[in-house]
Amino acid sequence: MLNLLNMNTLEEIFAEGRTPEAIIADLCSCSKDAPSWSELIKLYDEKLHPIKSDPTLRPKDKTSEDGQRDVPAKISYPAEKIAVRRMSQMAFSIPVKRIYSTTTDEEKKFAEAIEMVYDSVRIDGVNMKRMKAYFASCEMATVWYLTDEGGEVHEKYGFSTTAKIRCRSYSPMSSKMSRISQAEIYPLFDGTGDLVALSFRYEMSIGGKSVEKFDCFTAHKAYYWTRDEGGVWTVDEKDIVIGKIPAAYINSPSAIYEGIEDFRNEIEFSNSRNSDVIKKNSSPIIVVSGEIVGAPPANGRGREAYQLKNGGSVNLLNPAMSSDQVKMHIGTQKEFISEYTQMPDLSMENIKGLGAMSGEARKTLLTDAHLKVGEESHDIIWFLDREFSVIKSMLATIHPVWKGLVNKVSCKHVITPFIQNDQTAQTDRLAKRVDGKLLSRRSAIGQFEDVADVDEELKRIQEETMADIEAQRVGNVFEGAY
Repeated sequence: MLNLLNMNTLEEIFAEGRTPEAIIADLCSCSKDAPSWSELIKLYDEKLHPIKSDPTLRPKDKTSEDGQRDVPAKISYPAEKIAVRRMSQMAFSIPVKRIYSTTTDEEKKFAEAIEMVYDSVRIDGVNMKRMKAYFASCEMATVWYLTDEGGEVHEKYGFSTTAKIRCRSYSPMSSKMSRISQAEIYPLFDGTGDLVALSFRYEMSIGGKSVEKFDCFTAHKAYYWTRDEGGVWTVDEKDIVIGKIPAAYINSPSAIYEGIEDFRNEIEFSNSRNSDVIKKNSSPIIVVSGEIVGAPPANGRGREAYQLKNGGSVNLLNPAMSSDQVKMHIGTQKEFISEYTQMPDLSMENIKGLGAMSGEARKTLLTDAHLKVGEESHDIIWFLDREFSVIKSMLATIHPVWKGLVNKVSCKHVITPFIQNDQTAQTDRLAKRVDGKLLSRRSAIGQFEDVADVDEELKRIQEETMADIEAQRVGNVFEGAY
């Protein structure tokens, strides 16, 4: 259930005379469509799985009379991490493609400036990290801000300015685990479901001391609270000049790895039990037939001679242990996980023959994963569209001549599921469609990921074609004629 304002307006939350504690409490009073990370981490972090954390589920350590310690195996299997990693790689290994809708030269310059903003923050790497955190924790937000680092004039965006557009992403996961900033995220929605405030509670080190921070962004104001050692909050307020919350927020009601816990537990316990059996029976068993002369070797130590009476013998018995059934059992659990998450098992064992497959065969192999990416992509594209709107407004703020273009320039985000493409097959297929008049050259060129500007590429191809025709022309058609 989305959190709706429990007061009439934001003005009432920030009414004069209200204490910071009361304001922050109202901003945090949200019930989100996302599970708590404190519960999800028990599934996501393999060190917290029952095989490791519950001492009653495995035998206790034992010490034999001769001092040897027997430690039962506790082998974890990070199924949730594998599912998250495969999902983010499947959706974002091929960078998100942005198709702009522009008509005039000035609109094209505006679109080029937007691309320069994305390039300057290395958006492809940002997408991979923040979406991995989103798939793991079911919640993520990215804040965009203007900065004036050093005050040096630059032309990164196609015009002279000292301003730079930067971004920072947050999730409830630890930074070590997510590689983005850690914070508790509190979205606040109005009665129509629109986001009216987005807040972040986090800690940062200042002067070697941990300081609690609370940031809140509305359409017109940014509030930066800091709590001192005495528990007193102080606030720094700044105007938001773009007229909208400079951030994008996304959440999900369930993790992509929801429901695989039982299968993963079975894999962990099967591996652990099998490891104990192997460890116990890995040494060959000595079989003595007949009567031993004298005392047997002390403590059963190997490489000591046995003296036997006539007819006696000593043999080694290698235990007949077949791992096929164990492998089959574990393989079945992995198949259940792959089917449940729709993420394929891309281990080396499973993809040995992938290199010899055709492009269509590879697509068939990854059909389930592509369907999953398609299912998840709708919310992500909404998030990217919201972010695109923020970037447009920021560019128009630092370059006011573009203010009239904010609502004219649009962009379509395309998420392409990963596939090891057969470029030759794709080129032949598109060429046949173009020659058969089923597809325009422009549309065909646009399907190649390495083409940044379709119009410019088509123009260069036409120029090269005309140059080839010109080079093949005969200077004088009557030369040599009688």
